[in-house]
Amino acid sequence: MKKYGSLLVLGMLMAGGALVMLGEKSKGRVGLDAVMEVATDASHDLDRVGFGLTRVSDAEEMELGREIAMHSSGWWGSANSDLDSYVKSLGRILAMRVRRTGITYSFHVLDSPDVNAFALPGGQIFILRGLVEFAGSESELAMIIGHEIAHVDLRHCIELFQHELLIKKIAGSSPTNLIGGMRYLLVKGLGTMALLVHRIITQGYRQFQEFDADAQGWSYATAAGYDPEAAVRIMAKLSDRFGNLEQQPVSNRSPIGEIAGVIVSAPGSYLRSHPPTIDRIKAFKKILEDRQSDLTGRSFYVGAENLKKLRTRRQLPLPAEERPFSGNR
Repeated sequence: MKKYGSLLVLGMLMAGGALVMLGEKSKGRVGLDAVMEVATDASHDLDRVGFGLTRVSDAEEMELGREIAMHSSGWWGSANSDLDSYVKSLGRILAMRVRRTGITYSFHVLDSPDVNAFALPGGQIFILRGLVEFAGSESELAMIIGHEIAHVDLRHCIELFQHELLIKKIAGSSPTNLIGGMRYLLVKGLGTMALLVHRIITQGYRQFQEFDADAQGWSYATAAGYDPEAAVRIMAKLSDRFGNLEQQPVSNRSPIGEIAGVIVSAPGSYLRSHPPTIDRIKAFKKILEDRQSDLTGRSFYVGAENLKKLRTRRQLPLPAEERPFSGNR
């Protein structure tokens, strides 16, 4: 492990040095997140070895998620019970399609008018009230919630925490017991937890992980009977309203000081932590093209009225919301 640790540190330093040189040539600003991004990509194979050595079970991830949710309850206020109940019901419908059945998902609606959503380990899914109000239908909201569920199902959330645990184990600073190590990060290293939560919310994941979550979330929603083209619609609406904010830098101040406000730090924060929306729309259109033969001739649920009434299609099935797939909506 010491050998792996030396290689990892060396790789990060080399990547950091390269970025600094590039930054000097372009007179641009290079932040720690950019250094970590290149270092992580360059050491992807090493990460996989480390993740195998520090594998977190579903039960351990659930415990970690509960710990985070307990802390987060003091950071953000909850939305009204009707809205919260509606999102929970919709989330449960989508979570029935996950691969990792050992994770029990919990859905939280935060009382904020801003448009954002994020996932934390252990199936803790957070949706802002503003995103629910922004969506035009239940199918559009299902695509976003499905995307966040996919980040958990594909282990993207826990791997960020595993990466930190791996570094601490290499350094010999964390307990040898795995779940004890996770508790160390939370209890003894509250700043580390806040930093990682801050990173997930503001920076998102690597681009290939975001696209994987898009595709997997789309499959959950479509398998549940929701309109396959809703993903393109919600992405286009987000781009129309917030597209000019996508490339703006996010705040880089102390995460502990900002953790309560980071989710509402600026309009369009959901887009700012994801790949360019035009690329995501292209990817969704490619999925629709590839799956057209499977989708043609089938009917799917839109759910515009369901969203207005805050009653899912399971609670209030509306025949008028069922429409045949046309391929051009």
